[in-house]
Amino acid sequence: MAWAIVEEYAAGIIDTFSDVEEKLTEYLGVKYKYEDWQEAFKAIDHAEDDAAAAITVIKALQSKALDASNSKSTDFAPPPNISSI
Repeated sequence: MAWAIVEEYAAGIIDTFSDVEEKLTEYLGVKYKYEDWQEAFKAIDHAEDDAAAAITVIKALQSKALDASNSKSTDFAPPPNISSI
């Protein structure tokens, strides 16, 4: 679900950065830290108006995060740039 929120932001479904942060905070609670998602947000900014390019990068980051956390069975896979990796 957290990755879906980020994808919605990349696709323009969620309009503002403050809205995406609010939704991530609602979903993740205290687990949400900007630094953990910074790489995904940078990819979205770098892609500018190319939603397909941004989503492609986000899918790759999601896959990397899932691979890194494959030993855990959770609904949430943190972004790949968390300090424990």
